[in-house]
Formats: sequence, C-alpha cells, structure tokens
Amino acid sequence: PPFFLNFNKKNLVLHASSLPQGRGSSPLTWQILESKNIIPICLFEISEGVDEGPVYIRDHLELDG
Repeated sequence: PPFFLNFNKKNLVLHASSLPQGRGSSPLTWQILESKNIIPICLFEISEGVDEGPVYIRDHLELDG
C-alpha cells in the first residue's frame, strides 16, 4: 500500500525476470521449474502498480544443474 512506500525515500526490489516480461509472483521458482539455467534479474523501484517503476540494473544469474 502507498502508506508503506512513504516510510523510505527509495523502495527497491530484486526481481527474477526481465521486466516488463515475467511480471507477477515467484518468477524465479517458475523459471527453475521450467529448467531454465539463465535467469534474468532486475533491480527496480517499487511504485503503486505491480512490478512497475524505473529499472536501475538488469543482469542475470547462471545456474549449474
């Protein structure tokens, strides 16, 4: 809720998708279950919408196995 966003100047989230693709809950879990070895990650600022707001960093994780 917006009430909680006002506690901090910046509210950042590390999300395991290449936003805006992969929006929603538990993207890391779903990608692992799909046997993906390269998982995109984004560091972005939370806004009132779901998985919206400016993206600060895009990178990826590489999994063995």
